[in-house]
Amino acid sequence: SAYVARSTEWALDTLAPAPGHRVLDLGCGTGHLLARLRELIPTAHACGLDITRRMLDVARRRNPDVPLVQASGTRLPFAEAQFDAVVSTSALHYLSDPLPAMREMHRVLAPGGTVVITDWCRDDWRVCLLDFGLRTVLRPLDRAHARALRSHELK
Repeated sequence: SAYVARSTEWALDTLAPAPGHRVLDLGCGTGHLLARLRELIPTAHACGLDITRRMLDVARRRNPDVPLVQASGTRLPFAEAQFDAVVSTSALHYLSDPLPAMREMHRVLAPGGTVVITDWCRDDWRVCLLDFGLRTVLRPLDRAHARALRSHELK
């Protein structure tokens, strides 16, 4: 929970959302970022997307007035240039190939919009070890985990 809180605060500080901004939380999970965004900027137009129904059920209880969509991050069900910002916190390591999701983020982003991504980074030895473990012997703990990226891969 400390990691989620810190990464959420970093993402929102980096994003610096303004009133009226249309923000997509791609891989919204339990809706922590959406709830915090609405606390900070009640007039932001937030939308969450996640592929996992159980995560969205929790997000709905936390954010009853926020539109939530069950879909893949690699095929977003939104029109082009629909959002002023796309935020993704700790979701890319669930994608075997994050490039299609990044293309979709760009497609739905309005001109001059902002993308903010936080995720695990294999540049850190602890994440490298965890990533290896989750892809091998610890697989039953998180079957959805694909792989953590190194910073140069993300760039």
